[in-house]
Amino acid sequence: MIRERVPGAWIRYVTGNHEHRLHRYLIDKAPELLELITGADSSPLEKVLDLGSVGAELIPCHSDRFTDTFVDLGELLVDHFAMVRAHSGYTAKNLLDKSGVSILQAHVHSAGSSNKLLHSGQVMAWEGGCLCSLKPSYCTPTKWVHAFHMIHRRRAGEFFHVEPVIVLDGRAFYGGRLWQSPGEVTL
Repeated sequence: MIRERVPGAWIRYVTGNHEHRLHRYLIDKAPELLELITGADSSPLEKVLDLGSVGAELIPCHSDRFTDTFVDLGELLVDHFAMVRAHSGYTAKNLLDKSGVSILQAHVHSAGSSNKLLHSGQVMAWEGGCLCSLKPSYCTPTKWVHAFHMIHRRRAGEFFHVEPVIVLDGRAFYGGRLWQSPGEVTL
């Protein structure tokens, strides 16, 4: 659907701890299934999600800490990150304090933000939200929200803007339009 709506968009799927667990499980417990699903040289996610059919690129985790999955856009780092703080916006603030660069992160499933003015200029950090179930069987989340972010930029290093899109009850405003699920939302 994204590719149909924005045919020229650059789409990257940055992996995190959930995807890493699937990959580790298949390597440790079911290597035969891993090769059956993927063939010899690819990730199970590339096959299962069929990212190639929409021209999306998978940014896989290459270690057990999923710290090497970032996409460096020059003035903005997009990553999963492993940091978690108790309240919306706190993770963004702590990552910003630690790094001193603008960041979009996806680990905490909330959608807070934080900004800071440095000698070199303004930097900002965003928490990415999630598109998974808000009622998972393995925990009781209290700050999760359906959300995603659109990154608009001209050329690398020139200017960028991160636009949070919050999805409430299967509906979101983007580009001055109301977007909604065509059927019942079962996330």
